[in-house]
Amino acid sequence: MNYSCFLCGSELIDSKDRYLVTGRSSFDIVEAIQNLPFDIRYNSESYVCRKCLSLLKKKRNLEHSYDKCLKELQHLVNKPSGNPEPLYTSTPVKKAPTTQQLPVETNTSDPPTSQTTATICVSWPSQTRRHNLVKELEPLGKALVRGTFTQIANTAYKCKHLRKELANQSTPNPGKTFVIDNLDLRQKVSNMTEENQNVDYHWVNANLINNRVSANHLDDNGPIKDVMEVQVSDILPSPEDHLAYAKNIKTHIQRILVKRVPCLQFMQECVVHHIPHPHQKEMSKKANKVGFLQCTIYLFYQLSVTYVLHVFDARQIFSSTDNH
Repeated sequence: MNYSCFLCGSELIDSKDRYLVTGRSSFDIVEAIQNLPFDIRYNSESYVCRKCLSLLKKKRNLEHSYDKCLKELQHLVNKPSGNPEPLYTSTPVKKAPTTQQLPVETNTSDPPTSQTTATICVSWPSQTRRHNLVKELEPLGKALVRGTFTQIANTAYKCKHLRKELANQSTPNPGKTFVIDNLDLRQKVSNMTEENQNVDYHWVNANLINNRVSANHLDDNGPIKDVMEVQVSDILPSPEDHLAYAKNIKTHIQRILVKRVPCLQFMQECVVHHIPHPHQKEMSKKANKVGFLQCTIYLFYQLSVTYVLHVFDARQIFSSTDNH
């Protein structure tokens, strides 16, 4: 016997894909059919397919959600409030004029405008203030009201001013630099004996300093240029390098003259004491030294990583030699 869905007419071969209209289940199919806005013929022996049954259930859920929203809105409208605010009718969304002014305080008693604005309200124990957000922050205000965390983050990132501030505050670790200097001393004795000999001291001063200028943006995936294509002009100083060097030398000579020649000391305020460069702001800050314990741990870590890499490279070389 052939069965078909009385709604879509599709053939129902598998018994698991057909449902009797008058069958017993938690979902009342007859009631769902009667609530349809159009008439359709069926009997007690009619069957419905799985797809049509899902659509009927979806319609029932949407109707329940619609009724729930109406009840919530009615509850909000009828809810008593100590400081009732005037209710305005909804207005069509229009493009707001561009403005670069800072947020200004608004008065809730003003009549409604013909444009959609985002308002932020902050309540302190002593006062309550409202401000209209600027045009660039209106999408963020709307996302805070009805958006998810991902949408809020994406909206904040789309604002170029916020993106610039976030980039300045969330810069990656600029890295660290070892500053090493050695000091060699020789202590001579007046009367040398077998036990009293000259003593040699070999000291090393090591400091671990946080880099003030980051180089993380530089590409480190490969060589800058093929070694077979390197020319002599790429190594020797260019005419531009000579001019830049001469300009820096002039600055140093000026500083020496106003410091050593008494008759020129009145021009100290006219001398450039720091040669301008792109990272002058970062390099003017005090260097931040790392503690002795962290310095020791970092040094052993770097040495261990270097040793492992050398061992790995040596194994690769020996394995390739054995294969050949």
